[in-house]
Amino acid sequence: MVRRARWFELGLLVGGVLLAALIAWSTPGSGDYLPGGPVGGDSNGAPAIAGLAHGHFGAYLNNQPFMGLVSLLLRVPAVRIAQAFPSHRLLEYRLGVLLCLTALPVLAVWLSRQASQREWKAMCALVGVLLIGAPVTVDAIHAGHPEEVLTAVLGVAGVIAAQRGRELWSGALLGLAIGTKPWAVLVAVPVFLALPAGRWKAASAAGAVGGLALIGAMLDPSAFLARSRDLGSMHLVNPYSLWWQLGSNMPHSLVPSRLLPLGLTRSSALILALGAVTLAASAWGVSRGSLRPPHPLALLAALWLARVLADPHPNYYYYVPFVIALAVWEVYSLRRVPLLAVLGVALLRVTYELPFHQPGWPNTFLLVWTLLFGTYLVGRAFGQRGGRPAFVHLTTRYFNWLIREVDLRIEDA
Repeated sequence: MVRRARWFELGLLVGGVLLAALIAWSTPGSGDYLPGGPVGGDSNGAPAIAGLAHGHFGAYLNNQPFMGLVSLLLRVPAVRIAQAFPSHRLLEYRLGVLLCLTALPVLAVWLSRQASQREWKAMCALVGVLLIGAPVTVDAIHAGHPEEVLTAVLGVAGVIAAQRGRELWSGALLGLAIGTKPWAVLVAVPVFLALPAGRWKAASAAGAVGGLALIGAMLDPSAFLARSRDLGSMHLVNPYSLWWQLGSNMPHSLVPSRLLPLGLTRSSALILALGAVTLAASAWGVSRGSLRPPHPLALLAALWLARVLADPHPNYYYYVPFVIALAVWEVYSLRRVPLLAVLGVALLRVTYELPFHQPGWPNTFLLVWTLLFGTYLVGRAFGQRGGRPAFVHLTTRYFNWLIREVDLRIEDA
């Protein structure tokens, strides 16, 4: 039985890597990843990776994007290997994509080892395939941002470690997530709420690991902050943000866009909206007497969803962390087929296929279904036994084996 489980895990890992390689090699371009090009805010990590690959730390400091060292160091071997094939322009980026996407099959293998039931192992394989091949993940690859996937995996793993009472591991994974993309600081909320004890240990581990990963920002903060200044000072709103309804019309604009109210910038509007959502979710939990949420992954998915909507100018691939957290919550905590994740992926696809020249349609549709998702997720995060969506009841009526919920206890770890 043990040998069979090992073969399954090996097959799951190899299959996931092969699928990731297929997606990486089918990518026609590198998006924002431009070797030799300008850094351009947080978009282009290629110059920083090249500096690290050649041992020029000063070049990294001068060209550091608005992110930490984790994904940059992970992609250093890709640059070194690509140097042997100078005629292959996309090889550097594709190898880097493969390295970042490998985090998903590794996560699927880790989840499959948490129980012995064959049905659950099959669901872990399913969630790995779903997440690697999801349209939103593919869009992140086409946009040049595979580090979004790595950040989400590290954040989800940190919450699971906290849920299982592993203080140092949860703190280290939180630090690695923040050291990949700064927006992963949101992971701290479910991590510290989920920990039964040892929060100071987790905070110390997160600070140590995150500090090492963000050492470039500490050594040269002006260069680090300058990368986000242009993006953060924008006053525009696109139709995929909750700020669209509050913005004022922008005359003579070539694309549908509005201006933020009250002179807000993109950074201030994001912080304001996200802070309000976080406080509202926390107040809901306190009012229900649930200071330690039984489903912290659901809270993480809700916060990552709010992070996208609170951004005045979000992109499609920003939803990658939300989809990953949602799918892992369903498989790991509820032990059911990730139906909500599949539905979320489908709704996102429909949203971004709606006519962009009539921005009221995608904005209204997006706000309706994301409000329903967010309310449901926060309710489940702080409620011991929340209700299920109607389609889940229909599924359990006819396919009883598809959805089975269990209570996750720390003693099972």
